[in-house]
Amino acid sequence: MPYILGVLQEEYERLTRQRKIYSDILKDLPRVGGSIVKKEISHNIYYYFAYREGKQVKTDYIKKENLEEFKEKLKERDRVKKVISNIDIDLKIIERTLKREKVLK
Repeated sequence: MPYILGVLQEEYERLTRQRKIYSDILKDLPRVGGSIVKKEISHNIYYYFAYREGKQVKTDYIKKENLEEFKEKLKERDRVKKVISNIDIDLKIIERTLKREKVLK
């Protein structure tokens, strides 16, 4: 059993490092809870990223040439958030096991 606990301890440390890495990646991606809005002004089409900041709705202009890249960043943000969520689930399971065996304080 001590060998398995050692492996779990190593996995816990690895997952903790991974979570930090993905959290840092998440900081460089567009904020969560927003959507792309298409507006037509004077027969020209403009794209904005709309999001809430407190009770206010804020918008950031997206250049047409950057639109596809921005959409990809939103998809990447969703993917990274899902990975972080899975890491959190694994960390909780390992924490419970290690605390039960009094390895983790």
